[in-house]
Formats: sequence, C-alpha cells, structure tokens
Amino acid sequence: SVLSQKSFGRDPGAAGGSSEEDERRLSRRFGPRMRAPSRGLMIALCLAVAGARSVAPLHEGGPRRRELGVALAGDWVSAFGASALAAPFISTIDMAVMRAAASGSSVGGAVASSVKSGLLRNPASFALSFQSRWTLLVYALTYGASNSAATWAAYARKRSEVATLAGTTALNSASCLAKDAAFARRFGATSAPVPPASLSLFLFRDVLTMACAFVLPAPVAALTGRPGLAQILCPVVAQVLVAGPHLLALDLHNRPHTSLHSRIAFLHARTPETLAFRTLRALPAYGAGVLANKKLRDHWHRRFHCVAEPPLPQARPPASKRPS
Repeated sequence: SVLSQKSFGRDPGAAGGSSEEDERRLSRRFGPRMRAPSRGLMIALCLAVAGARSVAPLHEGGPRRRELGVALAGDWVSAFGASALAAPFISTIDMAVMRAAASGSSVGGAVASSVKSGLLRNPASFALSFQSRWTLLVYALTYGASNSAATWAAYARKRSEVATLAGTTALNSASCLAKDAAFARRFGATSAPVPPASLSLFLFRDVLTMACAFVLPAPVAALTGRPGLAQILCPVVAQVLVAGPHLLALDLHNRPHTSLHSRIAFLHARTPETLAFRTLRALPAYGAGVLANKKLRDHWHRRFHCVAEPPLPQARPPASKRPS
C-alpha cells in the first residue's frame, strides 16, 4: 500500500529505484532525527566530565596541569585505538542480531553472511561502513570516559570506582541508545521511532554491562589474583542477564502490537542463540578491547611520565610493645 511504502521512506512509483536513491531518501527522512542523538552525546560528555571533576577534584599539591593534559590526551588516543581494533567484530554481531530479530532468520546465518559479504570481501570498506562508524564512536567514548575518570581520580588521590562508573555509564548509555535506535531503524522490521520501553531496556542493559566491565573486575581480580581472566569473564557473565532484555527491546520495536504469548515464545526460541553470540561479542568489546585500551594507556603514561594510578598507601609499622 501507499501508506506502508511511505512508512519506509519510499514513493509508490520508485520501486525500481537504485540503492543510492533509497539512501538519499533515508538520509532526508532520518537526518533531522539523527541530530538529536548527537546533541544527547554532547550533553552526556559534558555531564561525565563534570561528574568526574566533582567526584575527584584536583588538589593544589598535585602534579602540574600540563602533565594532566598529556595524560588525558593519551587516554583518548588509547580509547580510539582500542575501539578501532574491536569495532568491526562488534558491529558484525550487532547488525546480525538486529537482522535476525527482524526477519526470523538465525543469528549464526546472519553473522556468516555479514562476515562473508563485508568483513572478508572488503575489510577497508566494512571498517568505514555505517555500522562500524557507530560502533567505533560508542566504544571510543566508553573507553575514553573510563580512562579519563581514572586519570582525574589518580591526580586527585581519590578512589576511582564511582567516577569510572558514572562517566562510562553516562557516555556509553547515551551513545548506545543512539546507536541502537539507528540500527533498529536501519536493520529492523520497521523504520518507526524506537519506543520508550525499548530504550528503557537498552539503558538497563548498558548500566549492568558497565558495572561488570569496568567496576567488578578489580575486586574479582583482587580475590583471584588473575586480572586478565577477571576482565574477560565479568562482562561475559553479564550477558546472561542482559541477553533477554536486549531481545525484548528489539521485539517491542519490531512487533509493537503482538501478544504477550507471542513475545514469550519469541524470547524462548531466540535467547539461547542470541546469548551465545552476545557472549562472543563481549570478548572483543569488554575483554580484548578493554585490555588493549589499558595496555595503550599504560604505555602512554609511562612514555610521558604521567601518573596512571594513585599511589598505594604505605603500611604502618607495628607498634612496639612496652616491656612489662
């Protein structure tokens, strides 16, 4: 019908148009909407920086501000470098999960098709694609917020857990909501705006994932003595809790008027496969990506003589006993 064709941004007489014409129509249709997430990202960035500074203000006796600027520059260079390494793999799985949820096909088949047609056939073009650019932005902001919060806390001689969780959650949630909304309109079953219920589920997913990726590994590593293993396993365990809400958010967007019984059947059929691939996705995103970001950041801080972490408190000598 004319109404359904208009809802996808196409004219009734343009069924045989080229893909370039479709891209221009989509750009004209979604261009004004895509500027709103950009404003949201800028607001989240300002709030994250302000929150980090309020949690960990610089003290006058600390290192020079020029040294702090060099450390922060290294934080963001490391973040973009690590994100560039992980983005093609993350975006492949994200796009496949979106397409599988919309079309009813298997996630494995969608991943194989994306790898064969994009990642392997033309890696350079795939790295600059729509989905890779969005993923690069999301994880560069996430890693950069974590790095910057830790640097502010180190220079202020404060604990960094609160600042790290606040900064990473603010930027990751804002950027992920914008990315998921763009992906859902591009790869989903409908180009309608993403409903608030889906955005709320995406936000729950992001907060829980940030806590497991940037806050929980430190105490787990202290208990086990295996920091690398803790950094990989904690985000993977989080996927058990967030795979269902993620699928439900996609189904609420793709099928807004379906029955509760149909949604339960959809989740029962799709959750195991989605969980498996989101677990694989967590390895480059919050395992290898975070470890690469940390290695790059530590190298930069050592190279330019920056303070990466606050000094550990010195243990007090035991009090001498008085002779009886």
